[in-house]
Amino acid sequence: MATSITVTVKGLEELQRKLADTPKPLKRMMFRVRGHLLKAAKEGAKPHPGDKGTLANTIKGSVTGTGVALTSRTFTSNPIAQDVEKGRSGSHMGVGQAILFKKRHPGVSLTVRQLIKLRKTRGVHFMEKAAEDTAAKLPEFIRNTEAQIEREFNS
Repeated sequence: MATSITVTVKGLEELQRKLADTPKPLKRMMFRVRGHLLKAAKEGAKPHPGDKGTLANTIKGSVTGTGVALTSRTFTSNPIAQDVEKGRSGSHMGVGQAILFKKRHPGVSLTVRQLIKLRKTRGVHFMEKAAEDTAAKLPEFIRNTEAQIEREFNS
């Protein structure tokens, strides 16, 4: 003889409705994270006040994904970004040697840009610093989002 038990959960629709809105605060948090990363990277890409911001203006960001599987990405497609980030090792030929070479070989053209490329430079590490700064700020973003989800859930 089979016995059946029926359980009715009241308020389940309301709970599902409240949980359906959970990804919205997460998405807002990811946009805040992206904004913070962009701001930090752009500030770091301008190492001195006289910098025109050419590299900083090429830094872009995006948030992709759906639900709770979101990804924030910050990037630049500027070809000199790698040199600015990591620095250049320089050439075996120093600038002075390159100028002498140019004087001795007038038919060979070395542009100012090529002469600058010969110099060794230190990296600015603007993307690395922006990532570290954002990683340090991430717990604050998460705490704020957690509190926001609790407030919205309890309302």
